[in-house]
Amino acid sequence: MPMIPCHFVQTSECATSASTWVTTFLGLPECRLRRVAQDSSKSLSNEAPYLVVNEASIKILADVVGLTIKETIDRFRPNLVVRGIPPFLEDTAKYMFIDGVRFEVIKKCTRCEMICVNPATGVKEPQLIVALRNFRQRERV
Repeated sequence: MPMIPCHFVQTSECATSASTWVTTFLGLPECRLRRVAQDSSKSLSNEAPYLVVNEASIKILADVVGLTIKETIDRFRPNLVVRGIPPFLEDTAKYMFIDGVRFEVIKKCTRCEMICVNPATGVKEPQLIVALRNFRQRERV
């Protein structure tokens, strides 16, 4: 299996009051906010500050692997989830408009093994990346 380059990013915990506010606002059980050090040359994002997934595309993958749409979305860890467009349209889009805001599509996100890790349990389950690879290989034929 090819190794995926990674890096460590130094962070510090934000004020408890900020974490409490976000936790309450989002209705989460607990949220701990962290901030990247100002002098860091690295960030917590890969190529772009936003990762967008299309709910219609996610539904197809969820059906293949037997997960719910929510479980599958959680595996991809996106910042934004769009709906109302055909499945996999995001693969060829140059721009997306979300609530009137124009987002430039920089590139497809290369999926790593992280989507195999169930964020609720920490258990690695490979079926999602296997299904995604199989789907993409059929697409190239």
